[in-house]
Amino acid sequence: MDPNIRLERFKPEDVPNYMKFLQSDFLKRNPMNVALHTDMETTVKVFTGLLNRGCNDFSAILYNEKDEIVGLINCIVRSRDEAGYAVHWNEETDKQPILLFSRKQDEKFDTWNRFPTEIDKVLWISLISARADYARKGLAKHLLAHSLKLAKEAGISGAAANAGAFQSQQLFKSFNFSVLVEAVHADILDNKGRQILRCHDETRSNQLVFRLI
Repeated sequence: MDPNIRLERFKPEDVPNYMKFLQSDFLKRNPMNVALHTDMETTVKVFTGLLNRGCNDFSAILYNEKDEIVGLINCIVRSRDEAGYAVHWNEETDKQPILLFSRKQDEKFDTWNRFPTEIDKVLWISLISARADYARKGLAKHLLAHSLKLAKEAGISGAAANAGAFQSQQLFKSFNFSVLVEAVHADILDNKGRQILRCHDETRSNQLVFRLI
């Protein structure tokens, strides 16, 4: 990795800056966000929630020599008894395509029943992003390797993610993650039988991926 790039852990007070980074780059390119034309208010609410939950030792930020954010990994430690992670779906949430898709995807994933029974806690990688002009420089791989190493040292024996973009699916594959279940976009329909999500790149499904660490 470029020696001018430095890594720092997440800081709660810097979450607004992390959100600005996502708005300026990641959210403009994220296949699901682009395809669903998600309104900014919903987007900011969802991703700010993720960032706040990921303020821990396993999440990290990459800065360049100008102190600009060029990469980010957001991780959450999830447990089988994770009542606090549950989303309360209802008729109102179903009116928003991104939330309707998420509900149907969650039903398909049935996450904890897919993991090995001996796994009670996982490092959930909720977000990895490298700035577009830093693509193909190994930043995402560096971030993922960093978080997996820290999780292993902390005694967490499994890592998982919802890989919702073709590029992230390839990244997890390169780290020997297995696909436990796949939510094929053509199979996720709204109440009128129409496909909810049609990505404009190679992404054709969301994958629940997992590996032991």
